[in-house]
Formats: sequence, structure tokens, C-alpha cells
Amino acid sequence: MGNYFVGTKTSSLELGGIVIGEIYKNEEWGHPKPNAATFTIAYRYMNRKKWHPTIKAGLTPMIGFNGTAHMRIGIFF
Repeated sequence: MGNYFVGTKTSSLELGGIVIGEIYKNEEWGHPKPNAATFTIAYRYMNRKKWHPTIKAGLTPMIGFNGTAHMRIGIFF
């Protein structure tokens, strides 16, 4: 999945491309079955000075072609 950044070098919106693939059956996780598409939308703060943190928070939904969806939320520090 390729990403595209909108905004400044320090603060940006990160948009990830669409991926279409097969999700393996796993009843415990409640994944969409059998095929799904996903993309990413996130906010990224990256201070380019030495020893300053990068912080990112985003959402990556998995949307099944059978109408089910499974939301993923991620935080990176």
C-alpha cells in the first residue's frame, strides 16, 4: 500500500491506497470473509529535529465484500 501525505513537513494527513485481498478465516477475530478491501487515513506529526518524537494516529478499516466491516485503530510514538 502506498501512502500520500497532505500538509507540511511537520504536520500532515496520511492517506493510504486501497488494497484488495483475501482475508483468511479466523472466527475469533471477526474479520470480513472471504475477500476485503482496506485503506488508511491518519494524522502524522514529525518534528525533524534530532531526538524529537514522531507521533501518528490513524484508522484502517477492513471492509468485506459481503457487507461486514472491522475497524482498526493505531497509535505510533
